[in-house]
Formats: sequence, C-alpha cells, structure tokens
Amino acid sequence: MKNLLFITEGWCDRARNGKGLSNSIHNIYSSFKKTNISKSFNWSYLYFDEIYIKKDIHINTLKEKIWNKIKPDIIIYCLLGQSKMNPNKDFMGFFQNKETKNIIIWPDLRFSNYLDYEDLY
Repeated sequence: MKNLLFITEGWCDRARNGKGLSNSIHNIYSSFKKTNISKSFNWSYLYFDEIYIKKDIHINTLKEKIWNKIKPDIIIYCLLGQSKMNPNKDFMGFFQNKETKNIIIWPDLRFSNYLDYEDLY
C-alpha cells in the first residue's frame, strides 16, 4: 500500500485558530476520504502553520524526520500565498529526489511565485 501525505494549512486566516479550520479540511481531506481511492493509501497529514506557530519549528527542518517516519510515495501540498510558513522548494526537492511525487495546490498563487518552483516539474 502506498503512503500519501497531505501537507497543508490547518487554520484559516493565517493560522489564527479562533477563526476556524481551513478549507483544506473539508475540501481536500473529506472529499478524498469519501472516495474509494482513499482505501488504497495509508494517509496522514501535517499542518505546517500549526507546527510553525505552536511549536516554533519550520516544516523545512523536519524533512528527514518525515521521510524516516512516513516515507511518502505522494505528497499533496496546499500552500498559503507567499507565507513564510510554506515548505520551500528545497523541502519539496528533497522528497522528489526520493522519488516521491509532489502535487501542489496553491490557491493564492501569482505567476511570479511559480517561477521559483518551476524546476520541480
């Protein structure tokens, strides 16, 4: 069975948890969970905003630990505009070099942001 990891924001409005859960919770996780495809994966998720705000750790520093614990075959990212909490392209490249497939959902994307990540494709 393949390992699927979601790396997304957990809270809307820049990780202020009093504002409620992000759209990723019900749009991505819930939709995926209701499909038959979800039964084909061991899946888990990490909230990069929660890690950053509550633990004062940037997700970029956790790539080795994530690899050793989960060994994801696929990672689905949902990024927050130009937030400094987003995993960077070196983080994604680390997993790409391990033959992990990276899928990026970037709702607040501006074309100029994309140029920094285009070498991942």
